[in-house]
Amino acid sequence: MGSHREVVRAVVGGHADVGVTTRAWAAFSGLDFTTLVEEDYDVVFPTSALADSRVLAFARTLGSARIREAVQDQPGYDTGRSGTLAEAAL
Repeated sequence: MGSHREVVRAVVGGHADVGVTTRAWAAFSGLDFTTLVEEDYDVVFPTSALADSRVLAFARTLGSARIREAVQDQPGYDTGRSGTLAEAAL
């Protein structure tokens, strides 16, 4: 299937017994959910971009109380590290 939406529609519609989707889509659709794996997603940019005020403003926005509050009640999302800057180890 091409999207999480298509997966939940197939399960809800009785065309599939199970499907792989996100916790958020399962909750939105009223489906039970079992975690297979947890994934972290990061925004990546060169260290030199730290001199750009737009990059720092973006990081501050991601870590702001407003964004954290907007996301905290969404099933399957954790904003614990949002807005933190860390150098990647290669």
